[in-house]
Amino acid sequence: MSEDCLYLSVWVPETQETRLSVMVWLTVGRGQEDKGGEELSAEGNLVVVKVESRRGALGFLATQEKSVPGNAGMLDQIMALRWIQTNIDLFKGNPEKVTLLGYGKGADLSSLHLVSPLSCSLYRNLILQSGSTFTHLISRHQVYREYIHSPRLKIPGVYREYYYKHQADERARSLASLLNCATLDDKTMLSCLRSVDAQVLTNQEFSAVNLTLHADPFPPIIDGLFAVENPGSLVEENLFKKSNLLIGTNSNEVLKGLMEFLPELNGDSVKLELSSLQLDSALNRIFPRYPESVLSLIKFQYGLFEENSFARIQNDPRRFWGLQAAVADKEVVCGVNKLAKTVSNDGNKVFRYFFDNDASDLESGKEMNLLFGEPLVSLGRRNSDTEINLSKKMIKFWTNFAKFDDPNGDMGSGEERVWPEFSAPNWSYVNVNTENLEVGEDLRGRVCVFWEQILPGFLPRTESELKERSGRNSDSSCRAVKSKANLYFPGYRPVNRL
Repeated sequence: MSEDCLYLSVWVPETQETRLSVMVWLTVGRGQEDKGGEELSAEGNLVVVKVESRRGALGFLATQEKSVPGNAGMLDQIMALRWIQTNIDLFKGNPEKVTLLGYGKGADLSSLHLVSPLSCSLYRNLILQSGSTFTHLISRHQVYREYIHSPRLKIPGVYREYYYKHQADERARSLASLLNCATLDDKTMLSCLRSVDAQVLTNQEFSAVNLTLHADPFPPIIDGLFAVENPGSLVEENLFKKSNLLIGTNSNEVLKGLMEFLPELNGDSVKLELSSLQLDSALNRIFPRYPESVLSLIKFQYGLFEENSFARIQNDPRRFWGLQAAVADKEVVCGVNKLAKTVSNDGNKVFRYFFDNDASDLESGKEMNLLFGEPLVSLGRRNSDTEINLSKKMIKFWTNFAKFDDPNGDMGSGEERVWPEFSAPNWSYVNVNTENLEVGEDLRGRVCVFWEQILPGFLPRTESELKERSGRNSDSSCRAVKSKANLYFPGYRPVNRL
């Protein structure tokens, strides 16, 4: 293993057409590299590009040393997108019709391109599956203030805020300590880390940080270049690229991670059940900053608050699935809903989906297997007609979105839309793995009100890590993202260093 981790794979359908739409899959590992895009490209008649870039410590380790400022993994993606803009026409692709695709953590990272001035002009639309900008993706920053006297302004003085990469620096030093590279001097520390085998370095990533569920040891940071401020704050202020969005979640969100996180299960995927004491222990580890009263409020919201003392000692699968629903809503679903509603309210086309896994199917990301046409490749096994038809249906909807900005395709004014837009007041979404695209309204909307508006009122008040600033202008164009970036991060200048 080495740090040479930026690879692009391109699949082109057999066609005489040119200027085809392009779907760019931004992967983050976790087995995603095993999938190929040949079936999606052939069935959907578009160019598919898979981008494999640096991740973990290799992609996001950050220090105060200028040679390792962080976000190398995101700059890898920028380099790949620039290459696509310059060269995809040689593969029958249209650089003006590039759609980004991400799943899970890959969707979290892909969503950052919405608010980055570097990538604003490098794509057209976004497909985010089980991810959004509203995650714990960005490292927290401490705010330091410097008092500056300014006689010219005829005021006693002002405070200038600086954002120090405090948490990221701590993580880098923790990793260095595990690898016997800890020194006070960043240059010496980095020189030592560069001498460590890449596989050994990545094996120590999760030991360097005490993590809760659904967190990465080395996430992106606010660097003033790729990320100019907290992504969620920028989205809330409508400072993001005007982009159409296909976005959704599945019924097994965080399931795999939760099963690995709970030692109470002993790795048993058959008996997914917890006692009341085990549930309390899990809640305390998953939400370590919440007081007991707030944890009780969560249990009440999800039907897990019990008064019967006999029932408390019995193992019950309802406790596990209630816990899974709570974590999934907080960490994934409500962030997806918030991003989708914000983008829609800004006047963009948004299409929301839900993928309901079979009750006996504990697989996460099955929709990705269907999207990439795995049921269409037999490889000696018999796939059901249901899975084959569902795979073809998903490929059609996803590629229609890439081609026409709409999963319904290029429809005439009189044609019926089977997939409605996700817009106020109904917030319609579709369940994609039902035969006739079952339509629902405001998926988990009331539960998200609990997480976003009710629960915060019961938490101890703390000073915001990134203070709100005045004088912001709501503007969602690429030009505004670039020209206004210096308002959001003092000293920001666009730097074309790739």
